[in-house]
Amino acid sequence: MKLPFPSPLCTVLACATLLTAAPVRANDSDDLVGMINAWRAAPGNCEGRRVAAPPPLKINRALAQLGIASGGDLKRALEQADYTPRHAEAVELSGLSDVRGAMAMLRERSCRMLLDPRFADIGAVRSGATWQIVVAQPLLENKLKDWKESGRAILRASNAARATGRSCGGRDYPAAPPLKWSALLGEAALQHSRDMAHEANLSHQGSDGSTVGKRATRAGYQWSTAGENIMLGVGTAEEAVAGWVDSPGHCANLMNPAFTEMGGAYAIDQKRRGGNIYWTQVFGAPR
Repeated sequence: MKLPFPSPLCTVLACATLLTAAPVRANDSDDLVGMINAWRAAPGNCEGRRVAAPPPLKINRALAQLGIASGGDLKRALEQADYTPRHAEAVELSGLSDVRGAMAMLRERSCRMLLDPRFADIGAVRSGATWQIVVAQPLLENKLKDWKESGRAILRASNAARATGRSCGGRDYPAAPPLKWSALLGEAALQHSRDMAHEANLSHQGSDGSTVGKRATRAGYQWSTAGENIMLGVGTAEEAVAGWVDSPGHCANLMNPAFTEMGGAYAIDQKRRGGNIYWTQVFGAPR
């Protein structure tokens, strides 16, 4: 079952009830992961289709020690483990006391999940005759570019979107002129991203009660009109813009011809080991 996230969050998780008992033997789990990686190296067919060999999965102990209560969900367990995924899925097997039996059932019932090339990390645990396997793709697989580079990537993707007319929530917008980069609006975007990351709170209202207009003024931008898009839980500037295009209100901001300049930035929540990325795009038109 896929868990819905509030728009415009873009991480997708699959839910499962996870084990709470301590594992019987740690190396049982490692043996199972070894078998899964051997299978990924030469997978053959999955659900009647030939599958290319994906890279091996890396053992991540946090994924094997989620420890949530029965009836809980994977999303919350990952949050508590400070693991921020782009994608994650879990499967539970019952009535299997040996590794080979567990592997045979996984090949039969979960080949799509375990051969998915998106996944990079795995955690497995056994409690008696029950197994839990979690696979995930971390949100931050590679180091992000400098915030200014990412801000200009937002600019490029936004101008590509503005170059074509589109419908935003049922309202048609013609193609709009390209936006120009504003260093002052970039600074306003950076400060708001940092504020959201520090507070772990996605909001257009700053922790000091400020609005986008006040923040733009504080950065030294003399504006006649201003607007803002924000995003949480995507790993690149291009994904942030794609999420805004798919969200009616954010799309309307992006296509608004009254805006002539923009700045963009991200900040990472440093309190979480897995991190989470807060994106801000500030629009404006000078006086």
